[in-house]
Amino acid sequence: MELAEVVPTATAVRLCFWTDHATIEAEVEVVWAGAPDRDTRLAPHGVAFTRMAPDQRQTLRAFIQTQAKVRHGGARFPVDLPVEYQALTQAEAPRLGWMENVSRGGMLLNLHEFLHPGTRLKVAWQTAGEHLTAEGTIVWVEPREGLTPIRHGFRFTALG
Repeated sequence: MELAEVVPTATAVRLCFWTDHATIEAEVEVVWAGAPDRDTRLAPHGVAFTRMAPDQRQTLRAFIQTQAKVRHGGARFPVDLPVEYQALTQAEAPRLGWMENVSRGGMLLNLHEFLHPGTRLKVAWQTAGEHLTAEGTIVWVEPREGLTPIRHGFRFTALG
């Protein structure tokens, strides 16, 4: 979800949203928070549902099933492609990472370093017949203690 302010991880939040047919209420916990978008100023957040009444759970399931029939720009497609990336604010050589999935709005990058949310990058990759580039921002990071690669959520701001 996108919020007007960054909410710290592990914060409990009461969530209420409206669909075409029902209101859904639940308690969630923030599991990651990204930097606010420069244009919208909204900060992306990932949440985990922690408490929900059984009837609300059924309403949510029904809503998700109806949305599965609609093709959204948010659909993610699994890929396994090498990428080169470099920070837009620094003049340094590109580094190698891997793209795990891609959607209309961004991609999941596996990198051998921790990049802070808000870091702006240029990413390049090769498909069967094209060299593609994108600029964007790291919006979340999933560090795993002592393990690499580190998963990064990358939101597109410009596509080449």
